[in-house]
Amino acid sequence: MTNNFQSPTRDKQAMNSVHSAHDAVVQAQSHPDENMIGQAERAIRHADAAVAQAMDGENTQGAELAAERLEEDRRALEEL
Repeated sequence: MTNNFQSPTRDKQAMNSVHSAHDAVVQAQSHPDENMIGQAERAIRHADAAVAQAMDGENTQGAELAAERLEEDRRALEEL
């Protein structure tokens, strides 16, 4: 029997990580304490790694979009 479940592509994994990082940055903006900022920083590092893996693929368009969005969140976090 064939398994129809497919694991997410690297692009989707990267975008999911970037969405999680964005959520963490929004939380840090709402509650800018050391703990929330630390969580956002960790989420951004995790998303960076996911984007880097996606950039190793053949089609990097999704990874490039994820990298742009992640950079916006990185700048927003630095303003805190």
